[in-house]
Amino acid sequence: MITTTLGKLAAADIALADLNKMDLPVAASIRVARLIRVVIPEMTIFYEKRNALIVKFGVARSLTQEEVAAGVTGEVISVRDHRGYQSAFDELCSVESYLHVDAVALSVLGDVRIAPVNLLPLLDAGVVIDG
Repeated sequence: MITTTLGKLAAADIALADLNKMDLPVAASIRVARLIRVVIPEMTIFYEKRNALIVKFGVARSLTQEEVAAGVTGEVISVRDHRGYQSAFDELCSVESYLHVDAVALSVLGDVRIAPVNLLPLLDAGVVIDG
């Protein structure tokens, strides 16, 4: 079992998806897939709650010309109470998450090269361990 926080999982979310796309040994790819299957519901909760905080502490606004030029679409919300939002967001990030799956050991990944920018969040979240 892995004990971590929602914030650490969110920080490792993209790195975990990238790891899943790599050409891993069969056993490693199965372990990563199992890990992702357990992480997805936690990330769904995290992003739903984060979006609710943005709406709670924000106000809808029109897109700027720069945003339109950059291809931004949809509703844009500006946070009006930064301190309140940051406090609530920090609380959300600190919520413990208990994943009923074993961490993936680096040794299982074989010769796969993982950039430090991807490896560090995985190690910090405890979903990948040095072993």
